[in-house]
Amino acid sequence: MLLAAASSVCVTPSCTQHPTAALDKDKGVLLIESIRKDVSVIERTTYADAADSYRVTITDSKGVDVMSFDDSNDMPEAVELDYGTYTLTATSGQDMESGWESPYLVGTRKFKIKTGELTSVSPVCSLANVKVSVVFDENLADNFSHIEASVTNNASDNAALTFTTDENRQAYFKATGSLSWVLDLTNTQGATYRIRKTITGVKPREHYTFRFKVSDTGEITDGGIHTSVNVDATTGDIDHEIVLVPCDAPMGSFASDDINMDSPTDIWSEVVTPVRVNIESPAGIDLLYITHCDPTLSQQGIAEFTNLTTADDDKIAALNAAGITWGGIGTTSGFVDFTGMTSKMKTGEHIITLMLLDNHSRFVEQEVIFNVRSSKADTETKSVEAFATYAHIEAAWVSEEQPEGLTIEYRKESDSQWTQCPDDEIAMNGTDFKTTLHGLDPDTRYKVRARSALIEGNELTFTTESKHYIPNLNMDAWSQSGKTWNPWGGDVSQFWDTGNSGVTIVTNSNTVPVDESEAYRGRGVKMTSMWVGFPANTFAAGNLFTGYFKTNMSNPKASVHFGRPFTGRPSGLRFHYKYTSTKINRGGGSHQGEDDQMHVYISLENWGDPNLTERPSNPTVVGYGEFKSADNKDEYTEAGFDIEYTLAKDGNDNTIKPTHIVMVATSSVYGSDFIGGEGSTLYIDEFEMLY
Repeated sequence: MLLAAASSVCVTPSCTQHPTAALDKDKGVLLIESIRKDVSVIERTTYADAADSYRVTITDSKGVDVMSFDDSNDMPEAVELDYGTYTLTATSGQDMESGWESPYLVGTRKFKIKTGELTSVSPVCSLANVKVSVVFDENLADNFSHIEASVTNNASDNAALTFTTDENRQAYFKATGSLSWVLDLTNTQGATYRIRKTITGVKPREHYTFRFKVSDTGEITDGGIHTSVNVDATTGDIDHEIVLVPCDAPMGSFASDDINMDSPTDIWSEVVTPVRVNIESPAGIDLLYITHCDPTLSQQGIAEFTNLTTADDDKIAALNAAGITWGGIGTTSGFVDFTGMTSKMKTGEHIITLMLLDNHSRFVEQEVIFNVRSSKADTETKSVEAFATYAHIEAAWVSEEQPEGLTIEYRKESDSQWTQCPDDEIAMNGTDFKTTLHGLDPDTRYKVRARSALIEGNELTFTTESKHYIPNLNMDAWSQSGKTWNPWGGDVSQFWDTGNSGVTIVTNSNTVPVDESEAYRGRGVKMTSMWVGFPANTFAAGNLFTGYFKTNMSNPKASVHFGRPFTGRPSGLRFHYKYTSTKINRGGGSHQGEDDQMHVYISLENWGDPNLTERPSNPTVVGYGEFKSADNKDEYTEAGFDIEYTLAKDGNDNTIKPTHIVMVATSSVYGSDFIGGEGSTLYIDEFEMLY
């Protein structure tokens, strides 16, 4: 691959002049002979067939970019550079903290350009990540009903990736020098366990495989874990076999007679409040930690992370002076007492986390939340309902008369500057006032408080939700089995289904993919309502839904199994569609002769158990939105709807959130009752969940 400026070097096939002959003074030519990848640590079968495309950047000796190309295949055949020293960097993939099946390759070469000479380089791009695989031994399923391992490179909370028995993809992490894993287990009796470990000295190109298994015997080298490590020096593969030796003793727990451990504790500034947390750990208290990320607590002399088990005299003295005492390490019961610190805390919300590791390497943690209020405060921040990018805030004024300058302000927990809500976005209702904060970042911790012109009220901390999506929203992935078209294929697993497998017993699929001119973008979906003749003799609407279809000839309505696991709370849905409506002429009853309607809806539901695969007869609907239309649309039209949430509470006053999503699109609104108009046809494409 030859790089040169076309204005100064002939690059046509018939040119016979040497490429350096026409160079300006002090110019040279860079020849990149090839860019190669080194995938010795990752599966060659996965990546060897990928197109070789790299981002190429050339920087000078001062680190200034002088030239870059987003795609190496689009580079010109020759490039002139001034006399000097340069560095060429070629990359493939994205430099992320973590990702599934997303290796990041980097290659660099330093070179010199000399006047009138040709310089060639051949960078080799090698893996800059650490690769991680997780393997769960089959015997785990005999002992535990829930198995989940989270792995992180400790760069940030967002770097963690979660492996389950159904998730066996390879993960890639930015090489930060360490990897940590946390194993969460629930046994067949419902008891939960958490075990964690950190590995240091982790380098790029290394491949770590964590193999979890259960054994009744074995040498216990680290609590309830027996670990063996095998290293293949030729490939960089490092096998960690983690053998879990079961323990019959219950997990450790935290409790208190002074406070409710499940909610913030209201205390008054400058007032001593009893707050003692008791610890019970039948398997012994091996390690005990206290952590926080609160600058005001640091100012009181409380370090952000302290191992109480190994604390030296200086750390013990500092915590005692701040008002924290503890005891019981090495026994089966202990305590941490915060009473002495309560009168010294500043107003606002403060979170301290206690972490316990028992003698069987089982990990338990507990947040203790202090809501310190000023005795002079004339407002109260009452509640927060946080979504992914917005949050509903409710507050009240509590003084005898309404104070001046009532407002609500908020900030990221990591920021120091508060942002005040605009006055016209705050709604007053007697002593209550509320607002909705917009433009928040997903999966981020915030603080919010109500206040008057002179006095700050109490603070509440909340975390926005993550944005959740479902597979194949763009409707591009399809596969075919005989006459049956399926809305999944390639590397997209089944999340959606249609009634095609019932229809194709008699005829062809009536929900099919469309390409190019018939789709809005890429591939789309065409649904046609039709009469299915002998032996079925029934009406079949074109349909698409989250769930699966299993033909039930004795009870056709029971063929559809709605719903898939989903915990997000999107604000709405957008899509593009075309529609041809016909008169209802099949199974119509009171609807006979009406214009048929297309219908798209989302029902976000709580099924009680997030692991359920069959929809219960009475799911709790927590969010719903829909779009219906009988209008004929010859061209693709954008449409959508908002999702309204009930915000209903459970017995513990927590908002009931979804565990599953039922999303449906159909060419006939009454199709589930086998009612509709023959020939009603819906084209739909590019679903987009809004947050």
